[in-house]
Amino acid sequence: MKKIPKKPIIIGKISKNYGINNLFKLFSFTKIKKNIFIYKPLYIKNKKWKIITIEYYIKKNNFFIIKIKNIKNKKKKINNKNIYIDFNNLKNINYYSNNILKCKIINFNNYKLGIIKNIIETKFNDLIVVKNKKKELIIPFIIKKIIKKIDIKLKIIKLKWNF
Repeated sequence: MKKIPKKPIIIGKISKNYGINNLFKLFSFTKIKKNIFIYKPLYIKNKKWKIITIEYYIKKNNFFIIKIKNIKNKKKKINNKNIYIDFNNLKNINYYSNNILKCKIINFNNYKLGIIKNIIETKFNDLIVVKNKKKELIIPFIIKKIIKKIDIKLKIIKLKWNF
């Protein structure tokens, strides 16, 4: 029995063949583009889920050229296919952006600062926009230094900061 992802997340797309050597163009949707190659296993879906293994990749402009192991026939239907991972396999990720929206933010004195309304991606770290009745706060989303605890089920994020 082949393993299928229980909570599939799209992290990239194979767009089309590249040249004549069974190579393909891959567009990564990960924040740091080459990090797509860290995740294992990678899945594509035709009629059934299939695990793919990337033998090697070459960076080009805004995409990668990839060689997929055991794909020898260019007529295999993998053009324009999304690449997935299973959310359950993400071991080192404490949150996923859409999971922290609308979370309540509290400081170390359990004072409610507001609700997360937006996430701003920057080159160095994400920023969360927290809104309360009086104002908006922009807080760096730095785990361990500023973010003490994330409880996705209760929708609460506790900070080490005091305002």
